[in-house]
Amino acid sequence: MEFRIAKFGYKIHFSFEFRPAEPWLNVHFSFERVEIVSGVNSKIDENTHFLMWDFDEIPLSLVITALRGVQAEFDLPTITILASGRTDCYHAYCFKACSFLETRVILTSTPNLDLKHFAIGLMRGYFTLRYTDAGGYNFRQVGALFSDTPADLSYKDVNNWVQYTKPIRKEASHGKKG
Repeated sequence: MEFRIAKFGYKIHFSFEFRPAEPWLNVHFSFERVEIVSGVNSKIDENTHFLMWDFDEIPLSLVITALRGVQAEFDLPTITILASGRTDCYHAYCFKACSFLETRVILTSTPNLDLKHFAIGLMRGYFTLRYTDAGGYNFRQVGALFSDTPADLSYKDVNNWVQYTKPIRKEASHGKKG
């Protein structure tokens, strides 16, 4: 049995397991500071996604190189790159209409992609990125990789939003407020 409660900026996680066949009881309790953030999902409709990438602890020059490579390989429209908070953490968006299979192929072709982000999206059937500031960090645009290929979608087509909890981290960053 497992319980999770996110309230008042804290997440309480309690779980226990009892095995009657053997004398075994396992109890786990944890407490962490969290904040509620908003995210956007890649899924536009049942058959359409737009592209989003997450890069953690990757220098901007390598992010740009990776994205330019997939942009050329797949003839993608303009890709926008945002600093997402901590040092060398970036999100990128491209308004290209893709099936989930095409989305997976393009993302797996991208060097240095955050594999945790990819694995979670693969399991759920869509990808999610935070778009609100978190932990005192501001989003800011750091680049756009322009393309002559027109976008199939626009920000107005995005219609799948979510709120979730995110642990509050203590590291300092170039995007820190103040």
